Amino acid sequence: MTWFDWSVFPALETDRLQLRALERDDADALFLLRADALSQQYEDSLPFTRLDQAFVLIEQAWASFYEHRAITWGVTHSNSGSFIGTVSLNALDFKHQRATLHYNFNRDLWAFAESAVAVVVRFGFEQVSLNRLSLDLHAAHLAGLDVAQRTGFLHEATHREHYLHDGLYLDQLRYALLRRQWIAHAAGV
Repeated sequence: MTWFDWSVFPALETDRLQLRALERDDADALFLLRADALSQQYEDSLPFTRLDQAFVLIEQAWASFYEHRAITWGVTHSNSGSFIGTVSLNALDFKHQRATLHYNFNRDLWAFAESAVAVVVRFGFEQVSLNRLSLDLHAAHLAGLDVAQRTGFLHEATHREHYLHDGLYLDQLRYALLRRQWIAHAAGV
């Protein structure tokens, strides 16, 4: 059971960021993010090569929202309006009160990731009534790992040689955060 109205996209904000629905006007910035091979080196999909891929991703995000399967936010800077990245709650499972978290930021703007992820985690536990959030990261994705750990996620498993990237097999790390751990983490315990 969720506590928010699925008929309205849940906009979120921090002191410096706006998290809102992806819009068609975001396609150029989303394409630049997803086409940057360095920003995408730890993603399990290939970098974008065509602008229409960004439009498809935006349409898929909206379809998943309407079907109550996922919520994907576009993250923008409050003052400049510049597009920074995306944060998603995917694989929403209301029966078991769990979801997976995914975040993807411009490689020069990872400093904003922690606050964006933290507000989405809070939303997941407080508004969607989740009990568990998990996320998978490449073992070499140091910025992503730092964000996970700073927001309270704990390492659960290592999937050895799970990804093939540039001819090398890379490990995938599974992190998770339970509601009770999040409450303790937020309280500084």
